Amino acid sequence: MARIAKEKHDYAHAKWGNHEEKVYEEAAESNFFDLKLLQAGIPEGVNPASKETYLSDAQFEEVFKMTKDKFMGLKHWKRKQLKKDAKLF
Repeated sequence: MARIAKEKHDYAHAKWGNHEEKVYEEAAESNFFDLKLLQAGIPEGVNPASKETYLSDAQFEEVFKMTKDKFMGLKHWKRKQLKKDAKLF
């Protein structure tokens, strides 16, 4: 039985690759990045789906014209559009 389970695991791994999800650090006070750097690419340890969280509060408000709390209260499609407009998507 164990051999069959291992073979299934190995087959799935070969077919679909390693399914381990990459773990990203939470944006902490010391992990803020400049807007230009985030627009240019994805710095090490930054979650590409939430680059906006790595902006300082002041820079976030300058870019999005609202606080982070207000931004998070928007509908998903609106946040996505604002991130595209800011070249953070």
